[in-house]
Amino acid sequence: MIKLKQRKYSHLSVSFYIIGLSIFSFFGIGNIEGEILSGTVVNKINGNPIPGAKITVLELSSSTITNTLGIYSFGNLPAGDYNVRAESDGFVMKEKSITLTASNPQLHVNVNALDFGELPVGKTATLSFEITNTGDGTLTGTITDDKDWITVDPLNFINNTTVNVTVDNNKLNQSEGQHKGTVIITSNGGIATIEIVLTATCVLVKPNPYNPDRGLLTFFGSGIVPGETTIKIYTLSGELVKTLYSSIEPDVNLHDNGLNEIVWDGNDAQNKPVVDGIYIYVYQSPNEKGIGKFTVLRKK
Repeated sequence: MIKLKQRKYSHLSVSFYIIGLSIFSFFGIGNIEGEILSGTVVNKINGNPIPGAKITVLELSSSTITNTLGIYSFGNLPAGDYNVRAESDGFVMKEKSITLTASNPQLHVNVNALDFGELPVGKTATLSFEITNTGDGTLTGTITDDKDWITVDPLNFINNTTVNVTVDNNKLNQSEGQHKGTVIITSNGGIATIEIVLTATCVLVKPNPYNPDRGLLTFFGSGIVPGETTIKIYTLSGELVKTLYSSIEPDVNLHDNGLNEIVWDGNDAQNKPVVDGIYIYVYQSPNEKGIGKFTVLRKK
């Protein structure tokens, strides 16, 4: 603290704060690291800020003027010892020695991968990870990703931060297979990457519309587990038409491959052909459960 005595029996109080900060390219100032010396100038008697006070770092022959709130700041200073002078009209000039120590922020991320498991088409899921500063000074940085089906929030951070990652299988629009992306954390304390893993899954139907006179309707997708999947077909009014079960071994009579497919011949539980219209199917397996619809349409 520097206290300046005013010639008219008032006093100027000058406070100095040393703030460790690394200036980062995303601020638009270039890839330069340094410290910030910042503080305020106020009237000691009434506590009012004093704008227009001249603050000088003598070793650098560099000066600045306090703003309307009495605040001043010097950026990008190397660590070391400095003599700082405070002056204002009507006040006695005074100097103070300041030691500016180097900051050393360190980026730490609590995971190196986020596995979202199985996600049906049209669904989203969100997981989070933690960014912490295990060093000293101020950790700042940005968060980006490399896939349009990945969204991160926030995009910028200061020190300890919780980051939410959302994956969207509506944008990805895949019904099977494992899909990967990367989240990149770039900071003044290091760089880290997180692998994002999503397994697309669902039970789809083909062909749709379906004509029973031309063959079988096939339910397919990674959501079907051989021997452990049930599909129930309903009318729009909620009447159960038929229940289908996945098999472990192929059914040669129905040309079922016995893996990720279940087929239907267009007949109800009494083995009678169903009428044309829209039908609902509800599927359940150890992988997932869900609902879909298809249309039966016989061409005349």
